[in-house]
Amino acid sequence: MELRIVFALFRRWYWLLVLGLLLGAGIGYAISYYQVPSYRATTQVLITGESNDLDATARRQSLQELVGTYTQLLSTRAISSLAAERLGYGVSPNSIGVQAVPNTKLFQVSYVSTDPQRAADTANMLVEVLVEQNGQLQSDRVSSSASGLEAQLEQLQSQIRALEESIAGISTTTRDQQKLNLETQIAALETDIDNTQREILNLNAQINAVVAEASLLATQTAQSVEEGTPVPLATPAGVPIELQVSLETARTRLERLQEDLVRYQQAYFDLTVLGKTDSARESQDEVQLEQLQTELQLYRDLYTNLLSEYELARMTSLNNVPGVVQVDKATPPSRPLRNQTVTNIIFGGSVGLILAITLAFIIEYSDDTLKSREEITRLFGVPVIGQIRYSRSEFRDNEVFVNKHPRSPITESLRTVRTNLEFANVDRQLKRFLITSANPGEGKTTVAGNLAVIMARSGQRVIVVDADLRRPASHELFNVRNAFGLTNVLIGQSTVEEVLQASEDQLVSILSSGPIPPNPTELLGSGNMSKVLDRLGEIADVVIIDGPPFVVADAAVLASKADGVVAVVRYGQTRMGAGLAMVDQLRRGNANLVGVVMNGITGQSRSYDYYSSYYHSEHRPGRWARFRARLGGGKKSRSAKPANPRGSEV
Repeated sequence: MELRIVFALFRRWYWLLVLGLLLGAGIGYAISYYQVPSYRATTQVLITGESNDLDATARRQSLQELVGTYTQLLSTRAISSLAAERLGYGVSPNSIGVQAVPNTKLFQVSYVSTDPQRAADTANMLVEVLVEQNGQLQSDRVSSSASGLEAQLEQLQSQIRALEESIAGISTTTRDQQKLNLETQIAALETDIDNTQREILNLNAQINAVVAEASLLATQTAQSVEEGTPVPLATPAGVPIELQVSLETARTRLERLQEDLVRYQQAYFDLTVLGKTDSARESQDEVQLEQLQTELQLYRDLYTNLLSEYELARMTSLNNVPGVVQVDKATPPSRPLRNQTVTNIIFGGSVGLILAITLAFIIEYSDDTLKSREEITRLFGVPVIGQIRYSRSEFRDNEVFVNKHPRSPITESLRTVRTNLEFANVDRQLKRFLITSANPGEGKTTVAGNLAVIMARSGQRVIVVDADLRRPASHELFNVRNAFGLTNVLIGQSTVEEVLQASEDQLVSILSSGPIPPNPTELLGSGNMSKVLDRLGEIADVVIIDGPPFVVADAAVLASKADGVVAVVRYGQTRMGAGLAMVDQLRRGNANLVGVVMNGITGQSRSYDYYSSYYHSEHRPGRWARFRARLGGGKKSRSAKPANPRGSEV
């Protein structure tokens, strides 16, 4: 789009842009004015229990991940619902804010509410629920890790008691009984070995299942975080904490079972091989006693190691799981949050301006009326011979404007039309001009009458013929009677000379329409009409025919009888479709279209600014008078009388 077109659109729609800007800014201000003030209460929380084995960079990254984790935890439905249940009113996750304090282990939890007391109570309650949930998480993790070790300790204690009882009763046991005990112990060891191997297989399968489930839930958690849906408690990597605890417990249990399996297999070897083949021992009782003591020591060592692992696992879980402690409770804020009045005004004004620009472009895009010389020239195939620019306050239809304001830009525009018509055809002189339009109400009668006066003031004899037999208006323009006129001549009741009337200023002669006939098309297309026009051409130098618009067939009939046709289009009113239809009818009737007059142009252009400044007259009011006239409240300017006598050129 060319810059001049954009500038023209701006000049045409600047009022809409200003209105949209002011309306949007006003709405933004109203929103800020009536908006309920909000308050933000903030509490500080300390992260404890962080591992000291990490370097500074790793600790800083770990702290950032923990803050992100707690941010997600505070936004979950579980914590907000529990806090709302305890408080007795709703808690909005969107009003919760979490921010880390740089270079510290502190982070701030804030809540925004229209009630300052509620803001403080909610912030404190959120931290309280977070501390409880985190403590419960630690307790569950320690319990899960210790449950498997406790079961193994109880099993080893029972086996140790059984061995101690066997050793105590070895002296009273018979040889057969000792053999039976040995076989029983071997069978028990075989059972332990089988159970241990089976448990190892089950743990491997369990570990694989937990790993697969953790991977799937990590992916789902990441998607839930992106979509903003609540997520369960999870590690910084996105893995639910319960699965992480189960995985670590299973792996620890697997390592211990593998060690126990080695010990069981060694004991089994000692009982089955060494106990049966050692012939160097003096008696079977001594061999049996030694084996039992060896096995007892083995189980005691297992028990001691397992007990150490149990304590170590419990302490490690307690130390490595980070905790949260509230160090500074939130208090009701005394001042509301800063009002966003300026931001809302700027945003509202911008939105209003954008909507106004969009509306203007939509209207322009959907508007198919004629508004430029280029469009008219391209559509009609002839040049624009005149542009009549005026406002309703200074020029009204159905008046002879040029008599009151002979030096106005409008009068100069009509002189331009007259000059262009004089040079319309150099081969022969054109005397009969049909002034018509595509639709009614486009100012053809006003243009025809004022153009006739302009031609008469140049010394020509001009006759205006009102050939619009359906809606005649020339008699009103010149303030003459319409009892007799063209229709009387066409039906033979009168002659042309009998019905011709002079205007009030005696400049032009008017042949009014006369009574409205029932068949105007037939009358205008008759031979009598051609004779009337010929007779008028003999009497006058120029015949101006005020014809009907092209919505009826009368105009096409008259166009073929005129020497030249002047089409009047009203700026912003004549549609392109109506113009095309008029051009098509003129071409089919072989009419001579000599030019187009743009009528009713409003506003100012550079060419008309030149006219207004060059032809300084009493017609041109000051800026304040024009402004008041535009608003409809200005005083009517007094018209100057024509400076020249009848028949002289102005």
